[in-house]
Amino acid sequence: MELSLDALFSGLVLVVVVATLLSFLYPAAYGPLSLTREHQLEDIAKAALDKILLTPGYPTNWGSDIFFSPSSMTSFGLAREGSGFPFDLDLDKVMRLANSSEFPFPDTLAIDPLRVATLLGLRSEERYGFMITITPALNISAEQLSTFALDRGKEVPSNFDVQVLNYARRPAAAAKVTVLSVLSVVSAGKGGDLSWVNSTTSTAFTDWRGRCLVNNTQWLTQIKSGLRPGDLKKAHVSIMIFAEYHGITSATVFDFGEMVYGSALASYLFIQFEEEGQPSGAVHVLNMTEMIVPPYYVLTGYLINETNGQSGLVVNAGGKSYRVYRVSSPPTDEVAVAYIIAKTTGDYFSIAFMRPPGYICYRTGAPSAMKTAVLDRVVKIGALHFVFELKVWREAET
Repeated sequence: MELSLDALFSGLVLVVVVATLLSFLYPAAYGPLSLTREHQLEDIAKAALDKILLTPGYPTNWGSDIFFSPSSMTSFGLAREGSGFPFDLDLDKVMRLANSSEFPFPDTLAIDPLRVATLLGLRSEERYGFMITITPALNISAEQLSTFALDRGKEVPSNFDVQVLNYARRPAAAAKVTVLSVLSVVSAGKGGDLSWVNSTTSTAFTDWRGRCLVNNTQWLTQIKSGLRPGDLKKAHVSIMIFAEYHGITSATVFDFGEMVYGSALASYLFIQFEEEGQPSGAVHVLNMTEMIVPPYYVLTGYLINETNGQSGLVVNAGGKSYRVYRVSSPPTDEVAVAYIIAKTTGDYFSIAFMRPPGYICYRTGAPSAMKTAVLDRVVKIGALHFVFELKVWREAET
């Protein structure tokens, strides 16, 4: 009996010793393995980010060619070919990622994120998901403080309270703010083209809170005094706000309730009107475009309607829901926004084409893993700066 008790006690001691050893050995063995996997995820994310931001992809003009088929792409990258500067992205390539409900884009021009994941090497032995977000480097917000009566029943913003935050979302003190106002007067001549365009800029510097006041009343008063009453009824004002802060430049469109948005790619403009059952010709697009080069210049060009032409047939395959226009003078990368004026039931409104939009989210799905690698860079797209963020995660954690 005593021998049996001794054997039982010895067995219990052995179990305790083994369990204790395992409690030390398991973290020692699994911990470095887990840490290695985390470092591998960071390395994979960094390699993907470098490929996206530092290479142009192949073919190198895949962004601007509206007849390009994603199936022929052998490498994915957003860098502007021949730039010579790091993190200088090709505007048209970025625009291919900007498909959203606010900035609708024909499906035939979209690039499937799963195809991009394959080209980035994220669909090999282990499957990885990714999400790209592109936001302005400076956050610009504006509050309308007062309006100016341009004509009976036509009030336009004239006084603004502008706030600028840096990319860390802290007040940007001493930022230079420029408000560009463009007034377009529609002619009564054949085609209803814009016959007269006038613009002005008002500049101020932000205080320690990142705020400043900007007033356009004097310019609007001068404009009104120089126009006939009949012209004022056909006048429309578009407003953009720019901010410069330590070499970083961002912009936003000030929307005071009359704005419709479209999408742009290379020299093409795409418009999708959402009203179902809208009769043909209910919205008349005027045959001129205004192109804004930050922060002072306004260029004009004529539109060529290609809705029923070859390019229109490509992007409208099936539904024919988009109107497709080509700008007679292709806009350069420095053009941050293009406007065209449209008329419906006697009222005029702007259609804005942001290049690129203020927010882009392009992804294979939502992050689902416990560990997600997050990397970001400040990049230049056209004339403006943005924060480019890449998230990468394993789609199946074991």
